[in-house]
Amino acid sequence: MKIKKSTRCYLSSVGHNNFFYPDYENGETVFLEEEENPELKMWVYENKKLRPVLVEASKLENVIAAPGIKTVVWIRPKDLINDENN
Repeated sequence: MKIKKSTRCYLSSVGHNNFFYPDYENGETVFLEEEENPELKMWVYENKKLRPVLVEASKLENVIAAPGIKTVVWIRPKDLINDENN
């Protein structure tokens, strides 16, 4: 599985009960490079239009992080590309 360069996503913010939620107001960003093997999170979230995935933070626009540091972003399921189909 992979996420292509320029894919839009939302950074996470901490909300109710200290759960992570997509930050629609200030967290929109894009991938600067392809992310291979993102880790899907199986969290319950009422908005089925977005899925939480753990990715390398340095691959995201306007995110400053050391290589190897990961963060959870929220993307549309259709933007998760299955390598077997491509």
